[in-house]
Amino acid sequence: MKNLKAALIVVLLAPFLALAKEVPTTNPTAAPTPKPAAPAAAPTASTTPTASTSGALAALDEKEKQGGFSLGVDLDHSLGTGTFVDPSLYSYFGATLSVVPRYVFTAGEVKIAASLALRGAWEYTLPDNENGRRFSPGDTRLGLSAPGLYKNELTGIAFQPSIGILIPTTPESWQAGLITNLSVGLAFSRPVGKFNFALTANGSRGFHLTGASQVPSRPSGASAQLNSFSARQSAEGKDEPFVGFSAWNTAWSFNVGGNISLQASDALSFVVGYTYSRSWKYFGVPIGPNETLPANARYGAGEGERTSTVIAANYQLTDHYGISLSASTLQTPRSGAMGGAGYFRFPFWAIGNAADNATSLSFTFSATY
Repeated sequence: MKNLKAALIVVLLAPFLALAKEVPTTNPTAAPTPKPAAPAAAPTASTTPTASTSGALAALDEKEKQGGFSLGVDLDHSLGTGTFVDPSLYSYFGATLSVVPRYVFTAGEVKIAASLALRGAWEYTLPDNENGRRFSPGDTRLGLSAPGLYKNELTGIAFQPSIGILIPTTPESWQAGLITNLSVGLAFSRPVGKFNFALTANGSRGFHLTGASQVPSRPSGASAQLNSFSARQSAEGKDEPFVGFSAWNTAWSFNVGGNISLQASDALSFVVGYTYSRSWKYFGVPIGPNETLPANARYGAGEGERTSTVIAANYQLTDHYGISLSASTLQTPRSGAMGGAGYFRFPFWAIGNAADNATSLSFTFSATY
């Protein structure tokens, strides 16, 4: 009976999500991670948290209150909007498996949550990345947070600090010369009835062997589809988020965001979130030991901006299993324009750049133990 009830919920929510045109996250500190078909820039080791398209991380947060070991697994299938524009050129359909073990312990009177995030993606459609691989592993991330560290009794606002470290475990990060990435974050949350309001801020510093990445600035060995796509974008003067590759690694990044969640029932919840990210590259840093560099040229150029948005509907089937429907969008806040500043994009759906797969529609099955 529960399975039938869940199926009916999914059918009823599908039209609503299609109209809402946004993306998922049940973790108040999460930000969406769309899976674009066109290649992303050279690895920047961004510490923007990965969105959970299901209730797995939310269930893990509940287990944190009890302490001990817990495990969350998400299997996410995403379809890029470019598939609807022209399947022969821009199609994307892929799966992402995320495994997040956590252990909660007490240090003095402070509860600490330690986590390890492992992730890998598989593209079912024709790969259009630089190496032509269907499988893309993810870097390993270690994190420490203090859930419920402090709550102001007057305002009801709870504070949760966190720190993270990235271990480069992918060929792309090795090729970019990534040593590690350190991040610090702070989350604020306040429940109001069935709603929960959350605000997050996160900053990170990347450490590389050299400021310049060895990942080529233009796709090499990519499909003819992608080369044609990139050439057309360049000719039109568009600064789309997933065209070409960056020749410089990211030194600093910062993001701030917020989300609102609604616990409609014991099993059904909705989430809407928005995150603004900005990064600064090693633009102008000398590549070799014999090169000189002006004192004012180390940073300040090569900045990048992104907005990521998410809307999701999550349904908890049992104590251990849940499903989620979501839509997420990752793109530059403004469109590129020849000789102009461009226009501000609607953040919750890729309008005018749907072929870039900036927006993806996802179905996620999650398990928590």
